[in-house]
Amino acid sequence: MNTTFVKTKLLSAALAFLLLFVTACSSQGAQQPGASNPESEGSEASSTGGEPITLRLAHFYPVNHVLHEKGYQVFKELVEAKSNGQIKIDIYPNSQLGAAYDMDKLVTDGVTDIGNITVAYFADKMPVSQVFGLPGIYEDNWVGAQAMWRSVHEGPIAEELTKSGFVPLMIETAPLTEWFTTNKQIHNVDDITGMKIRSTGGSMDQALQLAGASPVKIQLAEVYTGLERNTLDGATMNYSLATGYSIPEVTKYATEGGGLFPIGAIAASMSAEKFNELSKEQQQILYEAGKEASVTLADSFINDSLAKKEKLADAGVTLVKVSDSFMSDAKVKMQPVYDKYVSVLNERGLNGEEILQSVMATIEEARQVSDKKVFPDYDIITK
Repeated sequence: MNTTFVKTKLLSAALAFLLLFVTACSSQGAQQPGASNPESEGSEASSTGGEPITLRLAHFYPVNHVLHEKGYQVFKELVEAKSNGQIKIDIYPNSQLGAAYDMDKLVTDGVTDIGNITVAYFADKMPVSQVFGLPGIYEDNWVGAQAMWRSVHEGPIAEELTKSGFVPLMIETAPLTEWFTTNKQIHNVDDITGMKIRSTGGSMDQALQLAGASPVKIQLAEVYTGLERNTLDGATMNYSLATGYSIPEVTKYATEGGGLFPIGAIAASMSAEKFNELSKEQQQILYEAGKEASVTLADSFINDSLAKKEKLADAGVTLVKVSDSFMSDAKVKMQPVYDKYVSVLNERGLNGEEILQSVMATIEEARQVSDKKVFPDYDIITK
């Protein structure tokens, strides 16, 4: 036998075996498609990869309301676009997941991931935030929007939200409410005397009582029936809100220039616990979408309210212009509401006067903003 030939064959076999051994080891160390990587397990999905997540968003408005169409739908579209489809938003309108008065618990208990926290409904739990329900606190919707955005991110209201366990994403400041009534026209503040008026509670109850009215605290979904059955004589609502709940069908009159009560809400709020579960990228996406949607909503609210106002006559509602002294007379009558706000905070160990002055300074700062459609940036990322 040729010794050289044998040696060559043995060397080739050895090399082949070595190659197979190395290949096998490499295949064990490599990550297989679909296999889990212990080092990457538990990592969060980002806007560009990972498992998509779905967040529930609950509110109590009907789907034909501007807040649903130009607020929540816009927020949903922005989140899904910015995350490249990695964050999905499922919207549950019209109190499908629970009532407006329970929204704080729905959010903190995880029934919904995001919810509308209308501060007027939570006077006991959020006393500082009630400042955005004080009559005549601001006179212009853009001023209100600018002030609300600043207040939920810095200062005493932001501190209260943090203590309550909420992270604000989107704010709502609807146009000031007018007076929709069934049988009586309102020209002057004294015309309100003796009327049963729907109230959100808290400072609005006191304001209506000071004006001589009887406040009736019921949810928005119940206002139509109350007016229809004459358990209510009227309700304070902006034109958009009234139209969304079909209020022109059961009222005869609506004021023009009687906008006294603001509506301030954290239109989209998450529990801090849920927010902290998200990755840095996901948190940033929700913040950016909320900011952009807040600006869009404020603008849309104004335009929609003006459009709805023009259609009231077609619905059989007569517009009644209030007297020139209506607003100043109302503020004089309702000044005790401000005093009560301060005293309630003082009773809770807070400095009510200092808090009120702080918020009023923020509102004044908002009045001075040249382009009110540009909201300032804040860092809410917790990662």
